[in-house]
Amino acid sequence: RYTIDDDRTSADGLSRAITAVSDPECQVLLFGALPCTGGSQWQNINWHRGPDTQDKIRAHWDVFEKLFDNFVKVASACSHNGGHVAIEWPRACAYWSRPGVLSFLRLNKLVNFDFDGCMFGLCSTAGDPIKKPWRIASDMPEFWNLRLKCTHASSEHARCAGVDTRASEGYTDALATSIHACFALHGHSSSPAGVEPALE
Repeated sequence: RYTIDDDRTSADGLSRAITAVSDPECQVLLFGALPCTGGSQWQNINWHRGPDTQDKIRAHWDVFEKLFDNFVKVASACSHNGGHVAIEWPRACAYWSRPGVLSFLRLNKLVNFDFDGCMFGLCSTAGDPIKKPWRIASDMPEFWNLRLKCTHASSEHARCAGVDTRASEGYTDALATSIHACFALHGHSSSPAGVEPALE
């Protein structure tokens, strides 16, 4: 797993990521969960707070562009090695509509798999379900197993705001397990003998 500590904007970070997805002994799923702060719908409100806040939002955009440019390069190496690609953001994230992202989705024929976080145990600090509308775009069809839409009444949900906003950025155990299960299902159905699946 590569995190913020690995600096995917650097040449060294890019090189190590490309190496990780290019192992011919493994089936690879490149799973991109790039920071979505700059694409949050809250930024439409925050923008009106003034120049200082706008500079912070622009800084988020700049980091995103560097990360996504490198992600595209890693994805190309992954696909060349016969691997699969996935991107995860909230469905309302503005990054989905960026021209570079749309071009990438079309070029790699990624399909949208939408689901609601509350169906995978996402809750507020008070224990109420949060209906976080998530999306994974991928060329791996087994992600259809995640397509669970909310069955709660609207009144049952907590608002994703305040301290719960940051907490909702992480995956619940149920969601993480389900993502790995989808990849395992794919790996077991298509893996030659002796080749193990690897999630990057």
